[in-house]
Amino acid sequence: AGIPLSSEQCRRLAEGAGPGQSKVTLKRTRRNAGSGAPAPVGDEVLADEILYVTERRAAAYAAARAHEERMEARERASSAGTAFECPVCCADVAFEEMCQCADGHLVCGDCLRRYVEERLFGLDSTEVKCI
Repeated sequence: AGIPLSSEQCRRLAEGAGPGQSKVTLKRTRRNAGSGAPAPVGDEVLADEILYVTERRAAAYAAARAHEERMEARERASSAGTAFECPVCCADVAFEEMCQCADGHLVCGDCLRRYVEERLFGLDSTEVKCI
């Protein structure tokens, strides 16, 4: 079913979502099977679903591109001999990916993300300490 969308999202869909995305035009209303009467669910629901799928797809593409860029940066750093080794996962990463705690320890962004997710969702704690 998906996450319910707001009327603002429907308005954006009707106006066109943005650069590089086509405007959605619904040619006719949906009808109940065989009755000829308009369906109780209007086209706004369909527009919500289309917008939801479009936004999810754009987010997935952005995440995939960010991952690809991180992998390219890691490869460049390894080739140049400037890669740092994460003390948690032992992966060679570019310096731009490293995060520093208050005690001065460096860890990669992936390990920090996993640590924070585990603290928040696994241990149900909002206190984030040094890894």
